[in-house]
Amino acid sequence: MQDSPRRFTQPALLFVALALVAVLGWSNRSLAKENGVLWDRVVRPYRGFVVPAFVARATDGREVVVAGNDSSAGQVLFVFSTACHFCTQTLPTWRAIDSALAADGAHAHVVGVSLDTGSAPAAYAADNHLGFPVVQFPDARTRSVYRAREVPLTMVVDAHGHVLYAATGLLRDRASVDSVVAAAREAVVRQRAAKASTEGGSAGRKT
Repeated sequence: MQDSPRRFTQPALLFVALALVAVLGWSNRSLAKENGVLWDRVVRPYRGFVVPAFVARATDGREVVVAGNDSSAGQVLFVFSTACHFCTQTLPTWRAIDSALAADGAHAHVVGVSLDTGSAPAAYAADNHLGFPVVQFPDARTRSVYRAREVPLTMVVDAHGHVLYAATGLLRDRASVDSVVAAAREAVVRQRAAKASTEGGSAGRKT
């Protein structure tokens, strides 16, 4: 009879130990996930991030204001490197986004931003028949501020540089196209609302 408490105690202790292991495992996974999110916030652009505007000369000769053209509802930025195989792989999706925006009438402009220097971007744009302007970062500091460390990088920015969508890696499917177009539409709504607010405020002051 004296062994009875021991027989009940050992299974109970084993159950508690297994429960603790399960809880610790769940905590570690949650912590790893949180750390991953925090790391992404440190090294990659994300929704709500703000990038500065810059002016650049596109490979076709036109002047382009990136992330700061108040007359535009927003831009879809495709950041790439001419040496990046995955960037070339995602070109069909980028073209599909360009076509979808044109058909949608979202008034968001597509701009390619190359990490390369020299004449490589111009040759790349010509060889791949890119219909949208392609520019380069003016300097390493601007590139760093945009957190353009990994390519391909796709960002949707409104007319004031607020990031509404950001994704690193290949865009392969229709869902990706739809997500980018939806963010571009949001940029349109934001710009129209800001313009209406400004015009309403001006009218009120005149009155």
